[in-house]
Amino acid sequence: MATTILLAALAAQTLPAPGAVRWERVAEESSGPSFLDPASLTRDGDVVRFLSRTDRRIVARDGIHVLVVQAAIDCRRRMIGFSAGDAYGEGGRFLFSVPVRPGGDRFQPLPASPGVDQVFRRVCGEAGRR
Repeated sequence: MATTILLAALAAQTLPAPGAVRWERVAEESSGPSFLDPASLTRDGDVVRFLSRTDRRIVARDGIHVLVVQAAIDCRRRMIGFSAGDAYGEGGRFLFSVPVRPGGDRFQPLPASPGVDQVFRRVCGEAGRR
């Protein structure tokens, strides 16, 4: 029975587990560090897609300690979108997935923060420099 539950939980994950990727630290904020998987970077015109991970220093009431998301940044328009995500609790315990949205990413303006600027510059390269 426990094996069945574990297999069901693993099947629900939409993205690689946090320990299954070689993460590159790209930003540091008071809430915690952000990483990206350099092997996942793909560019289609102005849009760069990548796998990102954010670690929270303090676990909130929702129990989320680590978020792994499939993200896309439109470098020209300075917009970000997310198509899927997995949440993990303390100790790497899988919590839940947000499945791929029909129609793909829903872009919104990039929030203003030093950490987001660091991610933008790393992902967009020369297009990310003001």
